[in-house]
Amino acid sequence: MAAIRFKPGDKVYFASMQGGQFGILKRIIEASGIAVVDFGKDRRSVLINDLYLASEIDKNTPPLCSYRKLLMKQAEIFKPDVAIMNMHFGYGIVVNITPSGQACVDFKFYGQRYIETYSFDSWLATAEDKLWQPHPPIPEPAPMCDPAEATLDNLENAVSRWEESVGFFETGFDCSEEYTHDLFERYCLHGVINGCANQNLTVPDALKARIEAADQRFIQLTFEIDHHVWGSSDDYDRNLFWYYYRWPLK
Repeated sequence: MAAIRFKPGDKVYFASMQGGQFGILKRIIEASGIAVVDFGKDRRSVLINDLYLASEIDKNTPPLCSYRKLLMKQAEIFKPDVAIMNMHFGYGIVVNITPSGQACVDFKFYGQRYIETYSFDSWLATAEDKLWQPHPPIPEPAPMCDPAEATLDNLENAVSRWEESVGFFETGFDCSEEYTHDLFERYCLHGVINGCANQNLTVPDALKARIEAADQRFIQLTFEIDHHVWGSSDDYDRNLFWYYYRWPLK
């Protein structure tokens, strides 16, 4: 993965389809490729690859125009026969570009092609990248929230965010990082569930039912895959992290 060039306290620009916005970087979760950014009115987890230093963005350009400009610049790497690195799947070769502007990529360590949009999760492969091999598996512990966050209010909020993400899956997504970003909400919910259990806090039946219903909707919208969505750098237990081993049907 490309070196992370940010540090907590940096003023950053979050590029999104909604036009992007400026914020202050609070924390980096390097293993997951996630950054926690304070946008003033709210604090959210976003993909590191969707961030730019604020100094790189022309503040006089409308946010949506900035996003499109960044997107088009990134799109230049997607040409047939070009070698790329993807933050999730590693080294691959672009096979062709679809009429809708997506890239079909053959990834070296996966037995099938993945469809990647013109997104922020890939970059031109260097000579070193072309020698890429999956890292030896590193056991990934079960997710666990901070004890202070193990409350029923936080659990209900986590359930609501997961339900919202499943709703996004139903309407489709424009690029793979949108899917993995929303999928991360299930990991966060997983952590709060485990945190509540660790604090001997009983989960109400109504919340259990909502979690089960959202999970079932998610399962119906996805299919099981051989490799987890984050690539091969970590060893995610298939039973424990079952949601990381599913990909959208559409």
